[in-house]
Amino acid sequence: MESDSKSENKAISFKSLLNEIPAIAKFILFGLLLISVFVISDFIRLVLEPGPLLAGEDLYIHVAMIIMVPFSCLAMFTISFGYAYYQICKRLGIKPFWDSFF
Repeated sequence: MESDSKSENKAISFKSLLNEIPAIAKFILFGLLLISVFVISDFIRLVLEPGPLLAGEDLYIHVAMIIMVPFSCLAMFTISFGYAYYQICKRLGIKPFWDSFF
């Protein structure tokens, strides 16, 4: 009984989760991560510029982007790894952790 639980825990590793994510999702994750880094660095550059921040279209766009882009990247990571975890659980015949919540 204990050897089964050890093999199940061993099978669900980060590498196995990463291998289970579809290639298109990996491509999207990489692109969203690059865009998020660019948006965050550009926002930091805007804040560190000398002089006061003036309310206007440029500031509003930066604030909207700093909220939307990193959170969409986080959501895509959550969906991708959740899908991979679910597929591995289904293959191993174990219940996902969120089954106890519902």
